[in-house]
Amino acid sequence: MSAAQSGSDEAPPGPSGRGTREQLVAAASRLLAEGGVGAVTLRAVGERAGVSRSAPYRHFEDKNDLLVAVLLETFRKFFQDMEAEMSATPMTTPEMLRRGFRGYVRFGLAWPEHYLLMFSDRKVHVDKGDLAEVAPKGLDFFQEIITKGQRAGELRSGDAREMTLLTWSALHGLVTLGVSDHLKSKGVDTEEALDRLVAELVAGLEA
Repeated sequence: MSAAQSGSDEAPPGPSGRGTREQLVAAASRLLAEGGVGAVTLRAVGERAGVSRSAPYRHFEDKNDLLVAVLLETFRKFFQDMEAEMSATPMTTPEMLRRGFRGYVRFGLAWPEHYLLMFSDRKVHVDKGDLAEVAPKGLDFFQEIITKGQRAGELRSGDAREMTLLTWSALHGLVTLGVSDHLKSKGVDTEEALDRLVAELVAGLEA
């Protein structure tokens, strides 16, 4: 169940600033969490943000342009949470990966509409501005950790990029099955599946 569906007061991924553009992106992020991409229109976003009807059109070319802004903030929030979780206290590389893997899946399950947008065909402007730099950051981040773990002798040797892609594929698959309710329909507890997957992934990476 997502944070929005559970009635959580946690704010969806979005900017914390109070400028008009930031208000519009935050409003779009809330609408996305509540109703998916279809709920995000320039008119609805303007109404939710409490600004004039013309305000959204002064800041965004169209709906796709607005969604790119939401995507950028989602990626930023995602990486911020991930890095904070994995660097809170000194820990071994395997423990960092355990925390990071759990954080990855829980973010996707908490904000399913945002997560699906991150990997959907609607990311048509991924080469636009800051998003082109921010979007690939997650894989690079995990690859750097795996590489450091290999150098420290904590993780097995091998192609770090390939290990990262295989690991990410497993995590992405669990999130996708979780948000689509396929796990629930098969009587699989998501938290138990997450614990087992994380344990197996880390064990497979350890030296």
